[in-house]
Amino acid sequence: LAKYEAKGRTPPKNWQDKYQEPEPVVNAELPELPEGWAWIRGEQLFGWSSGKFLPKKKQKEGNVPVYGGNGCCGYHNEALVVEPTICIGRVGAHCGNVQHTDGPTWITDNAIYATLIEPSVEIRFAAMLLGARNLNELARGGGQPYVNQDVLNNAMIPLPPKTEQLAIVETLETVQSISVGQWEVVNLLMANLDQLDQSILAKAFRGELVPQDPQEEPAAVLLERIRQQREAAAQNGQPKRKTKRTSRKKKA
Repeated sequence: LAKYEAKGRTPPKNWQDKYQEPEPVVNAELPELPEGWAWIRGEQLFGWSSGKFLPKKKQKEGNVPVYGGNGCCGYHNEALVVEPTICIGRVGAHCGNVQHTDGPTWITDNAIYATLIEPSVEIRFAAMLLGARNLNELARGGGQPYVNQDVLNNAMIPLPPKTEQLAIVETLETVQSISVGQWEVVNLLMANLDQLDQSILAKAFRGELVPQDPQEEPAAVLLERIRQQREAAAQNGQPKRKTKRTSRKKKA
């Protein structure tokens, strides 16, 4: 019933007759969890729906992101899903890929999207958990692997209390933002490596790379002094040192 309500649909007549209770979780087969955590099946947390086909020629200019099996692939002027959701690649090389969307989104038929049916779940945490679950390992099919709603319904998910979910999300988002910032710095340095090398070399000659001792002769002054000494030596006609050569007499 919660799945129908989450999708805004009216349950069909006599739906109770077709309803099957989820299979009980056998904790003995699963790793032990911290106190307050519990193993739960995907079908107890989410309702799943397939995305809708949207050919490129029918996309209209807008600011609604279009998500496929591998994340955002364009923009449209209409949304298929209004609320934040979890988008999962459905078929092929990208099956099992997990993306979290923040708001109005169009989900293509290359993906499946989630509707939360359990209010005690933070959707960002659920997306992180599913991403860490490596859903592609649960894929079916041979040359054309796929993930369907049955696979997602039976995926086992470790669920902590809501307060811990929020704390974990905050920590991971902070770490991710730091990591992104560090990579931006690395990429910037790599892009300007030649210019950076020249700048460092120039500073080295000026003696500016490290704090200088006021009593110490700067490198620039040292170089100038050496140059002056060479010029003075040349003007004074100071003879150059000759290398003594030894000759060997040829044997008769």
